[in-house]
Amino acid sequence: MSVAGSFGPTFFFRVILPGVILATGLQPVIFPLYAALHVDSLYGLSAAGLFGVVAVASGLILAAADRPIYYLFEGFSLPLLTEWNRKRLSRRVDVLAERQEELAKKAGKKTLSAAQQLEAMRLAEQLRDIPVGVGAIGPQYQRGGPTKLANIIAAYELYSKSRYGIDGEFFLPHAFYLAEEGVRADLESSGAIADGMVLSCFGAIVASLAHIIVGFGMVLGAIVTKLHRSPLGVSPERPSLAILYAVAAALAATLFYALSLSAHREYGRRVRAVVDIVAKKLETLATTPLPSDAVKKAIQARREYLETLYRE
Repeated sequence: MSVAGSFGPTFFFRVILPGVILATGLQPVIFPLYAALHVDSLYGLSAAGLFGVVAVASGLILAAADRPIYYLFEGFSLPLLTEWNRKRLSRRVDVLAERQEELAKKAGKKTLSAAQQLEAMRLAEQLRDIPVGVGAIGPQYQRGGPTKLANIIAAYELYSKSRYGIDGEFFLPHAFYLAEEGVRADLESSGAIADGMVLSCFGAIVASLAHIIVGFGMVLGAIVTKLHRSPLGVSPERPSLAILYAVAAALAATLFYALSLSAHREYGRRVRAVVDIVAKKLETLATTPLPSDAVKKAIQARREYLETLYRE
């Protein structure tokens, strides 16, 4: 990635936006420390400057932790908590697939009504989020994704396997590099937006949890000691203010999660298009035989011979 691209839209969505969301959510918790620690007199840093530092630092931390964050949102990190949702989504796929099959049978006998055609379009759109695998009788919907996001991501990661028989988990990065430069730039931009929505959602969740902890601490302190100072800038007379912040952050997290699903759907369309464009090259790459043992031994012998010459 070029330096210009690093500080372009990709950097904004993957670092700046999540960092600003997290810094804004934690502002009522962190910024009272600004006055308590006399940051302005010690370092000459204004409140706005402190916000910028916190935002960039938070964004970089979130971007660096994107893999475990994705594992969390895809339901792989906490399987015990997402098992119920996996079963619910599996039942939903069964219902949608059965209804789609019913409409397909009706369409083979007579023309569907306008309402049935609209329903068929909606079913196709919903089932597009479900990964398709290769079964004994052809492509089949894969059931078992623990979250919606996991299903959407798996749907485009398994596309090359179900359509061309090419292992997408291994060869998908090759497809991106085989595409033209303009296509790669468009794909990178779309992927950055999708990543930014997921990371921003996680930042809002962290902010919500922080305010819940603050509110709980205020209530607990009031009960136990009946005398407490303002914990990090939230009024001791108004512990409900911390809950209000927590609810606002939770609503923001819900919004960003919905946006992440839409962004990953759009990114998935681009991934499928790239796979279709470079499918022939991928097939050639996937079926290229590896060097035989004899060839490997000859290469190793020549390497050792050259090393001997260099030592002499």
